[in-house]
Amino acid sequence: MRAVDFDPDAWLAGNESAGPAIPAKVAIPEAAPSPEKIARIAGIASSPLPREVVDGLVKLRMMPPPRITKPDAWPEIVANAVRIADEGWAAQAIDLGWGPHHLFGWEASAAPDPWDYSLAVIMEGWPIVDVTADFITLQKGNACRPFKNRPRPALGKFLWEL
Repeated sequence: MRAVDFDPDAWLAGNESAGPAIPAKVAIPEAAPSPEKIARIAGIASSPLPREVVDGLVKLRMMPPPRITKPDAWPEIVANAVRIADEGWAAQAIDLGWGPHHLFGWEASAAPDPWDYSLAVIMEGWPIVDVTADFITLQKGNACRPFKNRPRPALGKFLWEL
């Protein structure tokens, strides 16, 4: 048996209303499931997303947290990315002209501009309620947060490339 520091499904299921937290280590069999099996279990194997995004999301679910300035935020970022894909919002957004980097990108500079973050990074657990060609709307109660479709040249990497 080996330990995995993060399981996005367990984190998401146990933290729908709680703030971000890194769950306790989970024991899994030494022979980890194949990426294809993980994609099938996660419901993204038959996804209409581009194959490189599906493969990247599988890798994201399996990879250890990277070295980032705020490692406590990583479990929530991964859960957000999984939620965007699993709930069908990513496919809908891409069909409307959003780039995959808008949804799953990472601003890799030492001093990132918060206006250049991707959706998975800024969601902070807020549910998506609408996607148009111009905006993705997040809503909690009566509060709304728009995410504008605009060029974000700093998003040069995907989360799974960290």
